[in-house]
Amino acid sequence: MLLGRRRVLAPNLYADNAFRILSLNTRASAIDIRRQAQALRLQAELDGDDRKSTRLRNALARLEDPATRLEDELFWFALAPDPVPVTLDLADDQQVAIAFNGLQRLVKINEDRSSEGDDAFHDLAVLRHSSALETQAKPNWRAALDLWVALWGYEPYWTRMRMRAAELADPRANDALVEKLRSRLPDRILGATAAKIAELLETGKSDAKAVEALAAVRETKFPRGAVAAARTSATEQLSGRVRDLLIEAGKTIEAVEVFQLTQPVKERLNVLRAGASRLRALDPDLPQIEALVDEVADSLRRVAIRVYNESDDLNASAQLQKAAAELAISDRVRTLTAEGLAILGCRRLIKKATTAADAGNWEAAIAALEEAHKIAPNEKEKKDVDELLRVCRFRGSSDQAVAFAEEGRWAEAAAAATVAHQLAADDEQRKQLAGLVGYWRAAAARGAPTPRQVAEAASRRRRNGWIAAGVVGGLILLWIALYSGHSSGSGSSGSSSDVTASITNFKIDTQTQVEFDYLAPQTCSSITFTYTFNDSQGNQVAQVTGQGWSVVAGSSYHVIDTTNGTIDPSAAKYRADGNCTP
Repeated sequence: MLLGRRRVLAPNLYADNAFRILSLNTRASAIDIRRQAQALRLQAELDGDDRKSTRLRNALARLEDPATRLEDELFWFALAPDPVPVTLDLADDQQVAIAFNGLQRLVKINEDRSSEGDDAFHDLAVLRHSSALETQAKPNWRAALDLWVALWGYEPYWTRMRMRAAELADPRANDALVEKLRSRLPDRILGATAAKIAELLETGKSDAKAVEALAAVRETKFPRGAVAAARTSATEQLSGRVRDLLIEAGKTIEAVEVFQLTQPVKERLNVLRAGASRLRALDPDLPQIEALVDEVADSLRRVAIRVYNESDDLNASAQLQKAAAELAISDRVRTLTAEGLAILGCRRLIKKATTAADAGNWEAAIAALEEAHKIAPNEKEKKDVDELLRVCRFRGSSDQAVAFAEEGRWAEAAAAATVAHQLAADDEQRKQLAGLVGYWRAAAARGAPTPRQVAEAASRRRRNGWIAAGVVGGLILLWIALYSGHSSGSGSSGSSSDVTASITNFKIDTQTQVEFDYLAPQTCSSITFTYTFNDSQGNQVAQVTGQGWSVVAGSSYHVIDTTNGTIDPSAAKYRADGNCTP
């Protein structure tokens, strides 16, 4: 794979090493190499193993070329068979531990960095990393990478490598070749590590090991470019699958006319969420992963909005918003998902308050709305909640006043009616309530009996009852009006003003996307908005048209509208003109 100009290499750094294939150390002579290759090939041919015979032939060719020989020397053991067996099984943790202890002793004995000490230091790096790639146990990735970083920066070792190139007596084996091997070493080591991480991820059962290895890659002291390339390479396959799942889920959702979370849709979204969650746990700081995971989170957020708008399923919408919030990485998407969750929480409490209000339980309705006010994420939500809260308090006080009056508790009725008067929505209600307050205060002052106590006051009871019924009836009509979607505000001029009057929280998401809250004042089988944008000086800079959708009178919608053209970045003001087809 290519990332810019940096090549991430295949995982066969040690597995295809020519010295390993021939069971030789890196100090073997040309004669020893040919003799060993011939013996092994003869045995392979006798066994009828054509594949092994081909590998042996290729290994011999690599070691007869001084350039590739030096490269293979860099990535295999010099001190074999002692303390490293020539047939060392890198997957055998016991063999590896014995070899490791032997090499460590040589390093300590040769602390002055003699030739043998440098070879032992080099072999330790090879052993740590190669065994980490092949062991089934839990490897120490940080130690493995740290040893190679130390060797990469250790000048005496590279001086000996240049001397080793000169010993080969071939013009192709020169100082420039050694420098090239040294400069490529970070990519070779990290590329092999990245390939191992990708292999662990492919199983779907070794994510914890992959996370640990990837953390070691992030923290290594190799150049940042090599580290970034390895991180990208390690997660590229999984990222590709998540990208494919995102596209597939998008197509499935777009094909649904009236959105419902059917089982197939749920399964696709769950698989998508799980894949994105794996990526987030692996390397959330990698820009490519952050962008992709955020895209998945935003997609789930949009689906949640559509579920709520089209099916009014609060629970399903909240589950999707929660999943989106758990995935979101960037501040922008985290803010959007948190706001979405808060709005749904608010709507859930409003629904609870409505149910309580329908049953005449005003205390429960008020308590739910007070809680909704606390979590409302923006001024629009707070305003809607506060209006409902006012209505519930008004209804509660009015009903309480009538109940007190029916019992002849005139002073308490007047006090409750006074509270209702303060909460009244219009002058007509305030006028009616002011009359009742005066009447009940006067009744309290003269000690008027209750309606039940004075049979001869039947005509007065009927009149009072009519007045009370009129107040209650007016309140019920007010409640119905509030819940039928009535709203105030200024829309565009002309016949379309009725359908645009209830746009709030308008914002530009991208150059081809706007977002706003909409309270539909009338039912439209199709409504389409044309958006006109002006700059801060009042000059028109763009006019675009959105997508059409259907709305029901009295329903609230959170709209994400894609436009048929681009919005100029200088846009500072907007006007929305709606075309409603009943």
